[in-house]
Amino acid sequence: LIIEDETAIVAYLQTELKFEDYIVLTASDGEMGLSVFEQNSNRINVVLLDWMLPKRDGLEVLRRIRKLNSQVSIILMTAKSDIGDKVAALDSGADDYITKHFEIEELLARLRVTIRHQNKPRPKLYQ
Repeated sequence: LIIEDETAIVAYLQTELKFEDYIVLTASDGEMGLSVFEQNSNRINVVLLDWMLPKRDGLEVLRRIRKLNSQVSIILMTAKSDIGDKVAALDSGADDYITKHFEIEELLARLRVTIRHQNKPRPKLYQ
């Protein structure tokens, strides 16, 4: 699921991800993103989430998704590069953080890592 309000970025990501055989859902604002997520949560493995969204900002969407489904991976995509912003996003529940304008190869690598981690069995006992 891509939740991003910049149509050029959505179109580019959608094209690249479909080429890599991902099934892509999109939403152009925070409220629509939450709605699409709620309707398709059982099918969504990764959310690519912009921080600066209309209607509900990315951090609010992130927190709401975490309340609905704590297992889905969320990669925050944003122009905010301040370390305080990165820490706030990760502490709010983001699994990863990528700063715009990123190269598609880096995003694809981060997606592969995220999906690889989803497929690993998790130990019940931590030492």
